[in-house]
Amino acid sequence: LKLYKTTKTKTTDKRIKMNVTGKLAQKAKCTSDYELLCAAFSPAGDLLCGGCLDGNLEVYEAMEGKLHKKCNENSAEKSFPISCLRFNPKHNNQVLVSHSSGEVKLWDIVDNKCLHSLKENRQGMTNSWAEEANYFVTTGVDKNVNIYDANTRQIGCSVVHTGVKGNEICGDQPRVFSAKFLPGDPTGLITAGWDGTIKFWDLR
Repeated sequence: LKLYKTTKTKTTDKRIKMNVTGKLAQKAKCTSDYELLCAAFSPAGDLLCGGCLDGNLEVYEAMEGKLHKKCNENSAEKSFPISCLRFNPKHNNQVLVSHSSGEVKLWDIVDNKCLHSLKENRQGMTNSWAEEANYFVTTGVDKNVNIYDANTRQIGCSVVHTGVKGNEICGDQPRVFSAKFLPGDPTGLITAGWDGTIKFWDLR
């Protein structure tokens, strides 16, 4: 992982815009012994978390690139690759992790503890938090997009992402690669799938 310095400005609608100008200067470099499949910064920006092929989490000091700690369950069972990880926007030490096995885990990376775990009957692709961290969404190698209550970890609702070719629904390409809640709108969700479609959902 290589980190580069950027400048940050505010737009007229109060969104943050990142600008990269001139020649990129490498700020830091994080080196792992394993293949890193995904990465994310903590809400405070002080930590960088990487998801490894061996199923473990590696936590780096973002500004120095130094390995801070490794998170694992010290289990004899095989751990599957991490396909996606997202920090809880309200907790700098909590990371939601999706595994290729279908497991979804919430980690406390400070205490190196798995707080909660659930199992979906599919290969996991991605996850995302709602802005207030009261809900999170998961997707996988099927057309179902599951929205969970973060407190109960039960599915509150589920939507089906299918594409359209002409007048035919494309049910034969069921992978959903991306899902994000809309900023400032807890009932708004956007999904993108292998079928080549992007869908906007009203969850009310």
